[in-house]
Amino acid sequence: MRDDFAAAYEKKDIVEMTKKKAEMLSLIDDLDELLATQPSMLLGKWIADARKLGKNAREKDYYEKDAKMLITVWGGKQRSLNDYGNRSWAGLTGDFYKKRWEMFLNDVLLSVKEGTKFDEKAFKQKTYKFEDQWVDEHKIFNSAPVGDSFQKSRLLMLKYSPYFY
Repeated sequence: MRDDFAAAYEKKDIVEMTKKKAEMLSLIDDLDELLATQPSMLLGKWIADARKLGKNAREKDYYEKDAKMLITVWGGKQRSLNDYGNRSWAGLTGDFYKKRWEMFLNDVLLSVKEGTKFDEKAFKQKTYKFEDQWVDEHKIFNSAPVGDSFQKSRLLMLKYSPYFY
């Protein structure tokens, strides 16, 4: 899908880019739902376990932020090892990675629509701002699995089988 998006970008085909963007974001949602079926793939558990280390609200918030930084921006504002500790976890995939992909796809589409060059430096700054906000926010993510892995896998195999052959 990404390669198809890139090919459409090279042709400046806004209709095809928009279609591929929707497909890519749908795939991320589907992946997040599949990950949510497994207890070992839950961002909510990671955060809940980190918060348990704190003795008071301030410490709990500290440990939550630290746990989120480890799997996203790693070094904070320096960004020396961004995504170094990345994970394919429910919540992280749908709420962090999807939003970054969506920002990227939107900005690339906008550059084509406006006939301008994609501004990678501006995009990085925008991404950094989003990442910092995400690390700082306190959002509740599932810490218990949701759904049936086998059933979800079957549905996804049917949905995405055209991509396999």
